[in-house]
This record gives sequence, C-alpha cells and structure tokens, in this order.
Amino acid sequence: MQTRVIHALYVLLLGGLALGATAAGAEEKLPVLEPVGVSGYQGDEGQGLRLTFKRLRPNPALALWTVGEAREVVETLEEKFQQAGRRLEEKPHPATLVGMLGILPVDARPSSLERRVREEYEALLGPALVELPGTLESAKWFQALKLSPLYMGEGVREAALELFSSPAVLLSVGLSMMLYALAWAAPEPVFSKALAGAVTLGLLLTYSAAELYTVGQACLKLYQEAEAARTREELEAVARRFGKALGGVGLRVLVTVAGAKLARGLPEVPNGGLWARLSPPRFALAGGGTRGSVRVMAGTRAQVNVADGTLVLMGVTANTAAAAVTSAVSTARTTGACSESKQDGHHRHHLCTNKNDLSENHGGPWTPRFEGVLRTSGDEPG
Repeated sequence: MQTRVIHALYVLLLGGLALGATAAGAEEKLPVLEPVGVSGYQGDEGQGLRLTFKRLRPNPALALWTVGEAREVVETLEEKFQQAGRRLEEKPHPATLVGMLGILPVDARPSSLERRVREEYEALLGPALVELPGTLESAKWFQALKLSPLYMGEGVREAALELFSSPAVLLSVGLSMMLYALAWAAPEPVFSKALAGAVTLGLLLTYSAAELYTVGQACLKLYQEAEAARTREELEAVARRFGKALGGVGLRVLVTVAGAKLARGLPEVPNGGLWARLSPPRFALAGGGTRGSVRVMAGTRAQVNVADGTLVLMGVTANTAAAAVTSAVSTARTTGACSESKQDGHHRHHLCTNKNDLSENHGGPWTPRFEGVLRTSGDEPG
C-alpha cells in the first residue's frame, strides 16, 4: 500500500506540478518556470542530492482566494471522506465556538470522521509533532483555528469561512498543522517520512523556504498561545493574531498540504490536479513528467536550510546523465531561450519537434508521432 501511495504522490508532485499548471483554463499562456539546481551531496548519513531554488519575489496572486476555489476544495475533500451534506449550516461565531471550551474532556472520544482523518493523515505525514488530545474538538488551539477566518483580511475571509464550514476540511487543515507545518517553525526543518519529504519538495516548487518558515512560526504561536489562554477573550485574541499572521498565502499552504491526501487517488493529469491549481509551480525539475530526474521513495529523508533556501534529499535516486540532457531541453523550453532567435530579425519556431523522445507532458512523447506523419509526406522533423 505504501509503495502505491508514494508512487501516486511522486506522480502528482513531479509530474503534474512541473507542467506549470495554472488555476485558469488551458488557453492561458503557460508561465515561465525557473529550473531547480540539482547537485550531489555528501553528508554524515551518506550521499544524497542538494536542490537549490532561485530567490523569487512572492507571488501576490497567491495571497488572494476566491469562494469558488474554496468550494472546490470542500467538494473534493468531502467526496474523499464521503461527508457531503454534513457541513455547518452557520458561519462560526466566537461566543458559540469558544463556549464549547471546558465541555469536552481531553480524553473525549473522537467522531468517526475524525478517527478516519487522523488515521489517514498520520499514515501520510507521520505522527503529530505535539501531543494531541482524545479529540481535536477539546483542544484550545483547534477552537482558535475555527475562529481565525473571522479575522482574516479581504480577499481571504469569505473563502476561509467557506473552507472551515466543512468538518472534513477543518480536521484536515488542523492535522496538517500538527503533523507537518509545525516542523517549519525550525530554521532547519527535517522530514523523516518519505511522503512528508515529497510534500516538502512539492511546496518548494511554489513557495520559498522563508514563506514556509513564516507559516510554521504562525502555527507554533497559535498552539502555544491557545494552550496558555484561560478565558474566552484570550482565545479570541489568539485567533485574531493567527488569522492576520497566516493570511492568504499561509492558508493556501495549509490547504495544499491537506490536499496531499488526495494524491492516493489522483491519476497523472495534464493540469496537475487540485494541488497545482491551489499552488501553481514556479520551478521545474529537469525532465518534468513521470521520468523526471529526482525520485522520492521509501526511506527518503528531507532537510531544508531556510537561510539559503536549499533542500537536501537523502535516499533518492537520480539519473545524472538523463538529468543533464533533460535539463538543457527544459531550460530552453521554460526560460525563453528561443527569444535569442529574434536577435537577427527572424523568428524561428519548430512546427514539429525532434527534441521530445522522453517527456510524457501533454500526451507525449511527440517525436515518434511527428516522424511517422512527416515521413509519409517526404519531410523530416526539425
């Protein structure tokens, strides 16, 4: 089972994401993706790979949400957990939510939905980084999380309220925080579970290590301050600070991690599935599709250096020769190298390409198909 899960998540992250999917339709221009630097690494634990990411300015579009995006997440996760029709009818209100504090004992039994969500996310991301109560509903940090959408800014608030009106989404986001996001509060977070390493790699194709560190710090402060709160007013203040600190980007990160759960059932699709629509990639690995040069597998260990934004992967495989070839092709395709042809006043473009014998992107490889067509007409691909 774990092997199939790892393969599915690998396909999602290193296949769909590297295609440069956007939230809009296929008619939009594909974004220019920056190449990820890949080099060998030798450490005390053995050999691995070091991935480096060019420093980019934050993408302001990721700080905003639409209610439509939120509804897509709700529908997808509820379908996965078969919880459609069990959403909260009313928007959260501080008096009603915080009033639950003290009613549920710490060792209260979780609902069947919570049991299932916890079991599946622990299998995906590993055990929680802090001690969890018998049911999340009895945790003060979880109650503060529920309240936080009320204090998010314009362009995020309504979508967050839509998301957290779903018990399946709220539980998924809460567990993603406690099982994964808290690790990002450290300057050099380590992820020892293979799938958590794959999630980390996928996130770094969109967000900088500094952005993810900020999210981790916000989650840590939520946990610490909420657990120290003694009154309803104090807990509301915690929720207010968290909502403002998290913002649209932080919410997108947490929901994207929660969406990694869906990798178990996602096939390889051109637009990269829900993950790529939530967090469209800004970087591409050499090779792009399912034959990309880096494969995350069982036993992989990931460590990030937030200061320089590098990711070290131990226990991965890479075909160095194939990586060099596919990297050159990928760079020409994604960095606009064809624009050099305009310098002499001419505009040269390939009508059919003889450079795609490997990539499965967009239905490829294309070269064998073009060769058959062109030879029929007496031409050659070029």
